[in-house]
Amino acid sequence: GALMACLEEPIDKTRSNAAGALGNLVRNSEQLAAALAKTKAVDALMKASDPKKGDGQGSSSRVALYSLGTVVAYGPCKAVVQQSGFDARLNELAKSRDKTLAKYATRVLDRMK
Repeated sequence: GALMACLEEPIDKTRSNAAGALGNLVRNSEQLAAALAKTKAVDALMKASDPKKGDGQGSSSRVALYSLGTVVAYGPCKAVVQQSGFDARLNELAKSRDKTLAKYATRVLDRMK
């Protein structure tokens, strides 16, 4: 829905806020995890977490990656990421020169184990 559309907005702050909000939906409970998986919110977070060239500081991709680390703690969301093949990209991001991006990618990979 609307939050996922905000992940594609041209304004970095809007993308960051949307990514954070999606992660917050399951931060303290898995109650909405299946809904996030079913509505393609996890897919949208994966797409938003991959930094784009010319994205400046790319803070929205960092927030999306952190939120992805939050949602993969729950089975339905973890399954989406595992089935997507995004773990290969996460392994690349874990080696990034951007230390924050690398840390958050490692967090996602650790939570998928």
